[in-house]
Amino acid sequence: MVNKRNTLGRGLGSLLNVSEKKVEESIFDEIQINKIEINKDQPRKSFNEEKIKELSLSIKQHGIIQPITVRRIDNDKFHSLMQESRELAKKNWKGSGDSAVDDIWFGIRDKLGVTEFLGYETNQAEGVILSLLKDNKEVDEIKAGDEAIIIINQTPFYGESGGQVGDKGEIIAGDFVFEVEDVQKKLGDLFVHYGKVKSGSVKVNENVEMKIDVQRRDNVRAYHSATHLLHESLRRVLGTHVTQKGSLVEPDRLRFDFSHMKPISTEEIDKIETYVNSMVNKKSEVKTRIMTPKEAVNNGALALFGEKYGDEVRVLSMGNEEDKYFSTELCGGTHVRNTGDIGKFKIVSQSS
Repeated sequence: MVNKRNTLGRGLGSLLNVSEKKVEESIFDEIQINKIEINKDQPRKSFNEEKIKELSLSIKQHGIIQPITVRRIDNDKFHSLMQESRELAKKNWKGSGDSAVDDIWFGIRDKLGVTEFLGYETNQAEGVILSLLKDNKEVDEIKAGDEAIIIINQTPFYGESGGQVGDKGEIIAGDFVFEVEDVQKKLGDLFVHYGKVKSGSVKVNENVEMKIDVQRRDNVRAYHSATHLLHESLRRVLGTHVTQKGSLVEPDRLRFDFSHMKPISTEEIDKIETYVNSMVNKKSEVKTRIMTPKEAVNNGALALFGEKYGDEVRVLSMGNEEDKYFSTELCGGTHVRNTGDIGKFKIVSQSS
């Protein structure tokens, strides 16, 4: 762990401070109601709708006639609902502001589907290149010197979200080396690797190896876990009215935005730091559980107002306090395995 971890920097913001980096919101929970995906380019199949309203079949088993009813499928309604879902997704997604560029991502997401994230379990992995982009256009190949975007079927690289910045690292294959400078999540679950080709070339459908910057990720983990301990400490010292309004988690600092009526006093800051450092010094294991949002809240997890959650959520519990967890929150970020990995916690500034 580098020394930067020992001082958590540019500290506490308040009253709806906005993060310098805007994190895209996941909008896919808006359309999960339908539980279906279709490709708009596939031909529609007729179910002989003009002649069939209801089809009744009889299956004879062991001398018993069992009626089975197959009801008419309203294909027009189905496609209408799917189009409404697509339009709602486009309306709610906070993209680049350039409609032509945003349309590219919707087309790619429809074609490729979701990216499998492997970063909770591993720092490196192999994958297959599904798409390459240069100058916001899909291409078949990228070469040395090209600034490009790579989309792979699976990745250990964390895509910026929840206040946590994206990973950096390398994507390699033989003499091909791609320096990953940033990773973003488009439309919630399409991981997009931004960077530059340092050497060699690569084509779509080729296999590659991905390696994240482990030291940088470890620092980010520490700051993100510290954010959870800070949140609970603020609520205990200042009151439960304190709620997180935003955050920025980087490899050399964290910023926490929250609601409060007045500046924090020196005495209050001391109490907050004491709470956090006491949990760090106990060096207790961090527990991760997968639950439904309702189960998580029923188990005491703190859900952030305005955040959108899917059918399943990751619940992070940390800090040992009389055999109970000090902090339990819903969070999809990466975290330390033990609170002792966070290091000494210090608030260096506050602003409004």
